[in-house]
Amino acid sequence: MDGLLLEGKRAVVSAGARGMGRAAVLKLASQGADVAFCDITDAEGAVTEADARALSGPHSFYQHCDMGDKGQIDAFIAEVLRRFDHVDVLVNVVGVNDHDLLVDYNQERMDRIMEINMKSALRLSRAFLPGMAAQGWGSIVSISTIHSRASVPKNSAYAASKGALNAFSRAIALDYAHRGVRSNVICPGGVYTSLMRPHFESGKMNYAGMLAGQPLQGPGLADDLANTVLFLASDMSSYITGATLMQDGGAMLQAHRVERFPEPANYEEIIAQYWETLDKSQGGGP
Repeated sequence: MDGLLLEGKRAVVSAGARGMGRAAVLKLASQGADVAFCDITDAEGAVTEADARALSGPHSFYQHCDMGDKGQIDAFIAEVLRRFDHVDVLVNVVGVNDHDLLVDYNQERMDRIMEINMKSALRLSRAFLPGMAAQGWGSIVSISTIHSRASVPKNSAYAASKGALNAFSRAIALDYAHRGVRSNVICPGGVYTSLMRPHFESGKMNYAGMLAGQPLQGPGLADDLANTVLFLASDMSSYITGATLMQDGGAMLQAHRVERFPEPANYEEIIAQYWETLDKSQGGGP
C-alpha cells in the first residue's frame, strides 16, 4: 500500500453506512485508512464494512449508533478507542432535517435536530481531539449544507444546527492549529445518494430541475463529495484550516432568482449520460 494518502491512519466517520457517509468510508479506506463508522441501518452497515475491509484490511468496522443518543455515542467512542490507540481523521457526516416552520416545531423535535446535527460532532471531536493534539497531527472534516449559508423555506432548525456546526469547526481550527490539528467544513448542495434515489425515481426530484437551479450540471455524486473529504483529510490540504468550502455546483453564485440557466444544445444527451453514471456512485448504494 505504498504511496497511499492515508496509509497507517485511523479514521472515524459518523453515518457511514450509506449515501455520502458510505462514499467517504470507502474513499478513506481506498487510500489506506482503517475506518470505524457508525449508523442506524445495520444491513447497509454490514455491506459497507465488508467493502471497506476489502479495500484496507480487517481493522475497519461498523457499529450501530443513534447519533441523537449520548449513551450510544459514548459506547461507540469507547469501542473506537479500544480498537484504535488513536484517531487521525474524524469525518462528521450525520445530518437530519424535519421541514417545518419554526413555530410548528415542538421542543423535542428541535432538540433532536440539534443533538444529531451539531452536538454529535461536538462529542466526537471532544473525544478524539486530545489524541490528535498529542501526536501533532489530525484532521476533522464536517459535512454541513448549503442551507447553513443560504436556504429555502421550512429549513429553520436544520439551517440553525448546521450553521452552528460551521462556527464550531472554525473555533476548534483556531484552538488546535498550533498542535497540528486542522478543522474544515464542506457545504454540499444537491447530492445524489441512495437516500435520494426514491425521490429521483418517483419524479419528486428530477435531473432537469437540478440543472435549471444551478450553473453546473445537476446534482453531484456522493463520490464527488468523498473526493473533497479525502483532500481535506490528507496532507494534500496541509495548509488549509478553518475553511468552509461550498460544494454546490455553483448554486451560491447567483445573486437573484433566475427561471433557468442557459440550456446546452445536447441537453437530452447529457441527461441520458448522467443517469447511466448514478449507480456507479459508491454512495448510490447499497
